[in-house]
Amino acid sequence: MNNFDSLPFFIPEIILIFNVFLLLLFPDLRRKNILFLLKVFILLNLAIACLVNLAYMPGMPLGLFFNNFARDPFAGLFSSILLGLFLILNIDKLRRLEERINIDCLINELICLTASILLVKANSMTAFFLCVGLIFISYTTHYYVFNRKIADNYAILVIQALIFGLLFFVFWFIYGLFGSLYFNSIDPASALLRHNPATGCYIILLLTLGFGLYGIVLPFYFLHRGKEMLTEFRNSTYFIALMALFGSLIRLSYRLFSEQSNAVEVSRLIGLFSACLMVCVMIGANLYYLKKKTAANLIITALIIHYSMTIIAIIADTADTVSAAIYLMLSSVLIFAGIASLPDNENATILKKVLLTIFYLGLIGLPGTSGFIARFLLIKSLIDAGISLWIITCALLFSLPLTFYFMREIINLQKKRIIQVNTRQLYCMPTLLALYTILSGIFWEPLFELITESIVFFK
Repeated sequence: MNNFDSLPFFIPEIILIFNVFLLLLFPDLRRKNILFLLKVFILLNLAIACLVNLAYMPGMPLGLFFNNFARDPFAGLFSSILLGLFLILNIDKLRRLEERINIDCLINELICLTASILLVKANSMTAFFLCVGLIFISYTTHYYVFNRKIADNYAILVIQALIFGLLFFVFWFIYGLFGSLYFNSIDPASALLRHNPATGCYIILLLTLGFGLYGIVLPFYFLHRGKEMLTEFRNSTYFIALMALFGSLIRLSYRLFSEQSNAVEVSRLIGLFSACLMVCVMIGANLYYLKKKTAANLIITALIIHYSMTIIAIIADTADTVSAAIYLMLSSVLIFAGIASLPDNENATILKKVLLTIFYLGLIGLPGTSGFIARFLLIKSLIDAGISLWIITCALLFSLPLTFYFMREIINLQKKRIIQVNTRQLYCMPTLLALYTILSGIFWEPLFELITESIVFFK
């Protein structure tokens, strides 16, 4: 489907761009009734965009704009997830829209959201690089506005430029192997990789580093610098970019390394390499945390470990492992978002202690939380996929220190002196996310079935 026939399937992106222009045209409004209408209108637009994406999920997969983009159930689900994350992390900015800095921040994050939704629909290298470039520009712009340390600004810019160059190189390397700019052409030609384990391992390494920018590379940078990364978690640009690149990796790699009868041993070698690589990343995250034991660094460590576990599941390359990886990633990101949405101060109210305890227990994987169900489904799917037990054991073993670290944080949290403040507005969104952490650990089947049914890609 090409040209104007494809436009109706880009209604969510058009709505988001319309909101950007709306905020650009009305930045200096001070009348309360107009501001209220503007807030309601933006929220209504976000809800419509989410509903449109969900409405497109059951339809047949289609190629849009000469197959540069795809409309399929997977894109519909991930687009809705990105819209939900945006609303969760920006509800406070929408509430305080009378402040100019919140308007500027929302404009930048709406642009990043639009690029991220297009990224999970990207079906060619051309569309991929356009979307990734716009995401990197949005994130760099946000970082330059809110961070005054020039050295850190340059470091973030250089890291993103290097990652972009790395992705550019690996995609043209794949083009040299397969002779096609389109992702949907990779699957039938992937036998070449299965017959060449060295090439397969090389591509996995580059893709892991490239798509792991927000899940591995930047978190390790902040651990190395000893920086508090919670300031990064408090803007939706980080989480949305993380989930968009994660979804794009799934679209690119699904069935790329599937086992065939004539290449079973090669596929096992490639899977073994990727699993060992992720186990090494988990070991490194634990070692880096020991250098500076702070609550913020612990959350960064948890992010790296959870992301590494999802990569192992993606490389296992079955529908069950991919579904479990998405469920674990979504559960983890919503918990991180809940922690980030808590007030940024040292005051400890009773409600804040309760919410942080729930979030920490969810990251540990306590039974009755979404973290437990996500890990259980992931481990079960890896065993069913035939992944070596020693690899699964190593992944679990090097994620166990999180239990000790978070239990220590929970104990320290209970020692803090309680103060009384008005919590009606401050803790609304964190409370909802804490309820989700508990309820999705009990009633997890509907969401997991929805994720499983969405693993359908345009070919």
